[in-house]
Amino acid sequence: MKKMLENFIFYLYERHNLIILLPHPIAIGNCCEEIFEACRVATLYHKRILLILPPIIKSRFLPFKLLDAKLFDFTSEIFIIKPMNKFLFILRVIIWSITLPIILLSFILLKMKLKKPSHNFFPYLGQSLLFNLIKKGRVKKFSYDEAVSEKKKRESIKFQFKFSEETIKNVELFIRKNNIDSNNIVCLHVRTPSFYKNINHATYRNADILNYIDSINLLAEKGYFVIRIGDSGMPKIPENLIHHENKYFDLAHSDFNTAPINSWIVSICRFYVGMQSGPFDLARLYDKPILLTNMYTPFFGIESDPKSCGIYKKFENVQDNLLWDEVAVISSGKFNYGDFAVNGFNLIENNSYELEQFIECYLNGEFKNSDVYKIKLVQRNELLKKLIDVAKLDNILNDKELFRWVLRSIFTEI
Repeated sequence: MKKMLENFIFYLYERHNLIILLPHPIAIGNCCEEIFEACRVATLYHKRILLILPPIIKSRFLPFKLLDAKLFDFTSEIFIIKPMNKFLFILRVIIWSITLPIILLSFILLKMKLKKPSHNFFPYLGQSLLFNLIKKGRVKKFSYDEAVSEKKKRESIKFQFKFSEETIKNVELFIRKNNIDSNNIVCLHVRTPSFYKNINHATYRNADILNYIDSINLLAEKGYFVIRIGDSGMPKIPENLIHHENKYFDLAHSDFNTAPINSWIVSICRFYVGMQSGPFDLARLYDKPILLTNMYTPFFGIESDPKSCGIYKKFENVQDNLLWDEVAVISSGKFNYGDFAVNGFNLIENNSYELEQFIECYLNGEFKNSDVYKIKLVQRNELLKKLIDVAKLDNILNDKELFRWVLRSIFTEI
């Protein structure tokens, strides 16, 4: 059934210049990445996009939260209709009705512990089309230099989004009520276990918001308005630790914490401070400068925007308790695409001093010009280049997950 639908989607692409995309219904990062790539393909090949977002459903029976489709309450010249248009409600109902028996069966098996929680209980289509187009367009001869050249070409493609009148109205209210300078916002996101119902989900990707307090105070002193995005389950920062309360706003615990306002803040911010977590891809979608903190892998990194940069967590080898940096870990081959955590390392997050120094150096324009950064950048790229040189072309092209990691992130910060 899914194969037949994918063939139909390819037919519409070839004959009617239409890209149909049902993006990932749970992972914000995957969803943004797929929309991002669809926008690039549509712009590059003069196509239009029909974006069918998942229904907005909240249920305690779901093993994972469905993302709030109103994150994408915008339109663009490359969309044939507004993604949140009521016309699409019929399509959502049809898709949901067809897959409901499968979903219910998954729930039953999950409750009986005969099936592990999975993201695949809801259909998502169109990814195979994008995968094959990327493969066809980018890879004729799989070499480092050609991939870098093609990546830079695709990174140069820009697209604009326009938010709905309702979102703009709510945003203006939010701005006025909290006396925020919308031209001087820094968006902050620190990943915690609260978003997923399973608190043990990829805990090595999390960090402690308290380590960011000095960085928040630094940004406030520089005149920025720091707005923290996220969900209400995140731990709060004690108010007495914030030196400039009027320059810090915790949207995660606010009545204004809606998906459209979160999305708007990311789109309008001067730069984004975050982690390798879902909202990071939202910042990429909006082409914002990104300061990544607590990075845990080079395979999920910063694109070629010269304004962006990042710092890694430290890696503690479980065998000898020695600390390794990211270059040593990459050189050792002890990684599995995106997840260092399964390969014998404890990840130690950036402390308060490291984060504050990182942000201060960025503000002063010193970070990417430092000798340490330049040396590590060269070392990382040389090591990643070797990985491509020794990889077999057939293996890369036939493994979608490996292909995704390689072409998305392997040439970071070039």
